[in-house]
Amino acid sequence: MDNKKQTYINRVIRTYTSDTYSDRVVKAVGLWLNNGRDTEAKDALSEQWADCAKASEEEADSTETAYQRWSARQRMSQAVSDLNSRSKRILRLWQGIAALLVMALVVATAYLTRTERPTELLQAYSPPGQMTQLALADGSEVMLNGATTLIYPDQFLTDQREVVLIGEANFKVKADPKHPFVVKTDGVKVTALGTEFNVKAYAHNPKVESTLLQGSVKVNYGDDGETILNPSEQLVYDRATKEATVEHPYLNDITAWQSGELAFNNATLNEIFNSLDAQFPQRFVFTPSELPTERYTFIFAKGTPLQQVMTVICDVAGTIQANVDAEQCSITTKTTP
Repeated sequence: MDNKKQTYINRVIRTYTSDTYSDRVVKAVGLWLNNGRDTEAKDALSEQWADCAKASEEEADSTETAYQRWSARQRMSQAVSDLNSRSKRILRLWQGIAALLVMALVVATAYLTRTERPTELLQAYSPPGQMTQLALADGSEVMLNGATTLIYPDQFLTDQREVVLIGEANFKVKADPKHPFVVKTDGVKVTALGTEFNVKAYAHNPKVESTLLQGSVKVNYGDDGETILNPSEQLVYDRATKEATVEHPYLNDITAWQSGELAFNNATLNEIFNSLDAQFPQRFVFTPSELPTERYTFIFAKGTPLQQVMTVICDVAGTIQANVDAEQCSITTKTTP
């Protein structure tokens, strides 16, 4: 692939993640992601994901046509906006990358699961600090945690009932043995017939957690991994190391977020702060490498203010301090007198 086209595709990705993209660009990116070409450029998407973790038909042009139009004009939309802080950049990148990955999966599903009539795809987004409850067309119930996106059809018309998740959600699946319920995330697919389970797959965390509360589920992960979970079991898949383990967590900790409680069991501060970032509207600003590596256990009642939560955590950790305002929670290391 020539350098000019590589530059174009990279700009499309950056424009997409800057949240300034048009419907036409969205369509072009979605088509490109599933056309089986330009694998080099698609590798750039994986690199942007890794960086984020650290820190109607007439309107639809094909990517090739879009490229030719751009080549003639020699211009493209403004790339990533000038952001004031790293935390804001990470938040925007997360939202953009999440939307891009969802689009890739959605377009792929559209190609693979053709039906007698078009299925309208719906998107539900639960902002940080909020929970959103959904009733799907088949009668299944979904509770979304903060900073979570779910893509789902208005009707299930294929052999499988498929949804796409980025974030955390609890699923109470309507039993239908002939139509398995499938939750897709980056690297993990959870299949159920009729059951209740919790899936946690945030972009900032390489670990995907699938926890079975009732019934039975099959979890596929990585290239060819597969595990059948029993009630009270949790499969933790690390997208970075490609390793999976089956654990037995305290289920009240797994479901605590649904009642507004905050529960952390044997968790690092990095894990705790990333989780709190979804539970409160404030942006969390911190440097992971400067945090203590010890593991902690905390339980906070529903409605506990963020300032009080951070006061307790800082007192227990001893070496960090937090400044909380309406916009963000900034965590720094205490300076030695």
